[in-house]
Amino acid sequence: MTNSDDKQEEDKQEQKQEQEGARQEQERVEFGRALRSFRGVSLRKLEKSRHNQGRDGISRSTLSRYERGITLPGLDQAKHLDTLYDADGKVELLLAKLWHHTWNPDHHSRAKPERNYSHQWPPEYSGLVWIHLKPAADLVNSRHRIHLQWGPWKMVADIEIPADGIYLTTGKDADAGDLSITLKFNCDPHVFALFGAGDIEDETARKLDISQKWT
Repeated sequence: MTNSDDKQEEDKQEQKQEQEGARQEQERVEFGRALRSFRGVSLRKLEKSRHNQGRDGISRSTLSRYERGITLPGLDQAKHLDTLYDADGKVELLLAKLWHHTWNPDHHSRAKPERNYSHQWPPEYSGLVWIHLKPAADLVNSRHRIHLQWGPWKMVADIEIPADGIYLTTGKDADAGDLSITLKFNCDPHVFALFGAGDIEDETARKLDISQKWT
């Protein structure tokens, strides 16, 4: 490879990094704008809310950084922020969408694989929903028996989960009466699970359409 080729490759990498940086900045700004739209009180009152106490409490300055698009909160704060902003699942949905392609629960000290999960999507949401599954480090490519119950609908499947995980996908209609129906998830052995909605941008990601498996 000539010096000219090296320079062109460096320029391409630099351009790619700049584009990625711009994309991430735009995502932070859009998330912050959405977060502000959910807030009905001042940041001072939000910081002192009874929902913002204990070890999961988030300072007013950090909340401000989230809302101004300076910092994007991690997935471990999704449920807390959703409750704090009374967002009815929308904050969890947004953060799952932003983080799922780089989600690595093994690198998160507080994440543990579980046998049982429950999840509610926003009741008015209609479209594709998914469960991103990743195995525990000692269970890569092992067969997992999965039981799902979603209202009157049930599903059972045996799935081998590779190291990079697999998405279970299905459709969702808007829930009647503006009340979200809880999905109950059971897996043997335990597994990491991330719940989300919308298109999965990674075309190489492994997916299993379970929409025809419900009974």
